[in-house]
Amino acid sequence: MSTKQQEDRPQIIKLQKIVSFYRFTPLEDPSLIKEEILSFSNIKGLVILALEGLNGTVSAEEKELEKFINYLESKFPKGDWRYKFSESEFLPFKRLAVKIREEIVTSGYNDLVPFSDLPEDHPERYRHLTAEQWHNELSSSNPPKMIDVRNSYEYNVGHFEGAIDPSTNTFKNFPDFLANSTIEKDEKVLIYCTGGIRCEKAILEMEQLGYNNVYQLDGGILRYMETFPQGKFKGECFVFDDRVALDKDLKPTTSFSLCPHCGDPAREKIECLRCQSPKQICEKCFEIEHKRTCSKNCSYHYQRNSKNKVLAKTAKKNQKKNTGVNLILFFCFFISSYFSEVKAAETPSAVVTRALHSIKEEGNPSPIVDFVDWKGIFLKLPKNSKQLMKVDNEKELKEYYRELLKSPSAAMSKLLDKKFEEITSEEMKEKGDKILSKFKEKLKRKEDKIKEKLNETEYTVISEKIDGSSAIVTVRNSYKNAIKEDKIPLVKREDTWFISDIGKGFSGL
Repeated sequence: MSTKQQEDRPQIIKLQKIVSFYRFTPLEDPSLIKEEILSFSNIKGLVILALEGLNGTVSAEEKELEKFINYLESKFPKGDWRYKFSESEFLPFKRLAVKIREEIVTSGYNDLVPFSDLPEDHPERYRHLTAEQWHNELSSSNPPKMIDVRNSYEYNVGHFEGAIDPSTNTFKNFPDFLANSTIEKDEKVLIYCTGGIRCEKAILEMEQLGYNNVYQLDGGILRYMETFPQGKFKGECFVFDDRVALDKDLKPTTSFSLCPHCGDPAREKIECLRCQSPKQICEKCFEIEHKRTCSKNCSYHYQRNSKNKVLAKTAKKNQKKNTGVNLILFFCFFISSYFSEVKAAETPSAVVTRALHSIKEEGNPSPIVDFVDWKGIFLKLPKNSKQLMKVDNEKELKEYYRELLKSPSAAMSKLLDKKFEEITSEEMKEKGDKILSKFKEKLKRKEDKIKEKLNETEYTVISEKIDGSSAIVTVRNSYKNAIKEDKIPLVKREDTWFISDIGKGFSGL
């Protein structure tokens, strides 16, 4: 491990014990459980609570961790916790976070709740294969088909020999993979994930689609590696904390780190093109020159300096034709770009980054209007739409959308109130008021959810593709363990990049 990586992972005196766990068991009051867990001040990690149960990974010194496990077992005395233990010489978590969500693993299948608190010998537990049974299946002369239900970036870090990669970016995409799969419905299928929890939901989804011969690895990769460190799993197991991945002995990886540009697992070693610091980046970012840098800040300045060098070279060539004029023009540009943020020097990805930062700071989507090509949108807007919005030019259209995005509930309520004023019948007016009231409440709840989502979503610009005066910037947004990628279209107008369509991308809003 490099000196830089060691600095990123502060060493601690006492060994940290880590436990991963999940349990599908009804919780009447998740908020009460949240307060009780937060009282364990010496525990760090992430615990997710929902009405269907709880899921988490936490770390502490051994005695403190024992106290926490004793709490779980006394609070929920029945059933199997399926603990997975490991250890670390550095702190894998910076703090303790307890979050209440709709599901303890984001799948989109809220109505699919696995059997809870079933003993090992219960007939419904037939679908769970122990590490030994799983190993025997893979060691047979004709092993069954096997699906990795994790995301592609996890699969690429390590997977079982012969496993199918569904090529998903989020667990919610798994049904799409099944819909296009050629696997026969009565064929024997094995599925696995990191600790087993995603398989609990995936196996129910598969059974609903008619797959009736599906088996999951009980305890997931972590339980298997604990039992068979030199077994059929190749590579390392990605985990969602500062350890990044675990090796065969369930020790923190010495091969991978997190890419500073996109957050994916990274092992391509580079020397930063700007500051010469050693770093690791992912394969995708390695293909982009300005991302062979140690941080987003270095990437930005490297791009900026590269463009200034090109301009300087151009100015030098033009000196022979008109030395005085060209030098004046060049230095005027250089000074203005140095002392102020010049939009013309910004790349498409820089524009999108600033837009997302403004949205996060404001707490609503309205600042996006300052980065949009309203001239182009106004020209394409149908005449009847302009009349409905009551806008006569691009500036009015921009402010219309600013108010709408700032508070959709207020803007829509104002419009609906005007429409309902036209009703003359008292009976119809009374019915309309009731409908309108419910609709306004629904809009307000939706708006509040958007604000909450903005607060909790992390956005990362991962790539840009420029084709003349058009560009596509890919943005990854992470929300409640769900990761999705959006493609934002941009257009270059008067040497400035603008977002050309606010109806595309931005699914994280």
